[in-house]
Amino acid sequence: MSDKKREYLGYGKEAGQYGLINLSVEESVIQKNMTEYNGKRYLRFTVSKLKEPTKYGQTHTMWKDDFTPTSKNNAPQQSSVKGGDGLPWED
Repeated sequence: MSDKKREYLGYGKEAGQYGLINLSVEESVIQKNMTEYNGKRYLRFTVSKLKEPTKYGQTHTMWKDDFTPTSKNNAPQQSSVKGGDGLPWED
């Protein structure tokens, strides 16, 4: 994990009994945190469950994923993921 300070994007609540999470993010936050890769724009973020709900009942938070992909010339060869779109950050 990086020593950088996390840039929090929004919060969410667990909904129902099936582990679904509803997240809310302001449009301006989305636009400000977009990343471009191969001519397409993406919003990369991480979601985590909070230790305890906020006073508003929010159970999850999300922050910007600050992973920076390496260029194709420097990246090691990886086998493609079935159904993947070839993004360098796919697992």
